[in-house]
Amino acid sequence: MVTTDNAILTSDPYCMCGIISSSSTLFPQTNNTVNWNGNNSAISCVSNNNGPNNQLNNVLTSGSNCRSVCANTKGCTHFSWSSYIGGTRFMKQGSIKQSNAVLISNPSSVCGVL
Repeated sequence: MVTTDNAILTSDPYCMCGIISSSSTLFPQTNNTVNWNGNNSAISCVSNNNGPNNQLNNVLTSGSNCRSVCANTKGCTHFSWSSYIGGTRFMKQGSIKQSNAVLISNPSSVCGVL
């Protein structure tokens, strides 16, 4: 079970966290499985590896080029993109697996691993 004690303070102004009860209808989901495509990317997901040491940078941009930018960024191992502030790419580093992704109800969000 997740509690407020699991929250980690970060200096990243784009990070936020919260807890929604399992009975909440704010984010309805038909399943809990992230559906990965052939290039290790998926929609409606975010990385669950958001510790302060995992952030490389955040850039306002479209989501279409996240994979190539991450591949060409030293240390980047995974990324997330959301429509936050018109589109923000979150480049991340550190150990990651597909199982670290969390399904969310925002179909415009994207996450991926290299």
